[in-house]
Amino acid sequence: FIRSMEPSPHLCSALARLRQAGYILGIGTNMTLDYQIRKMEKLGVMPYFSFLVSSEEVNSEKPEPKIFLRCAQKAGCVPEECLFIGDNIRYDVYGALAAGMQGLWFAPDPAKAALHPDIPSFRDFEELPEMVERVFKG
Repeated sequence: FIRSMEPSPHLCSALARLRQAGYILGIGTNMTLDYQIRKMEKLGVMPYFSFLVSSEEVNSEKPEPKIFLRCAQKAGCVPEECLFIGDNIRYDVYGALAAGMQGLWFAPDPAKAALHPDIPSFRDFEELPEMVERVFKG
């Protein structure tokens, strides 16, 4: 699976723009640390991230709050200052909201996004830097 992985279009350029803008980027994952690191290396995104929190580190999985709270801690923030971005509305977005963070949903399928109009979402990583700016700058 990892050998066949390719980054989504515009992913690396979006991450680079966010880092240049001064955002601290991290990953919170239910996957094992070893597997997530191999994925990140294959996709070429390791240089953009400052930290990684795995479910094995906190002995809990998303959507439970422990993983989100550890992400905030590693970022040096309180949860209210964090935006958690993910592709699973239940685990990533609702989990983040329950932990006191903001949530943003990567929903490339417009039909799925339309089912949850109350949840901020984006379809293409090219949109991500502007979406993040809107969240933090209003």
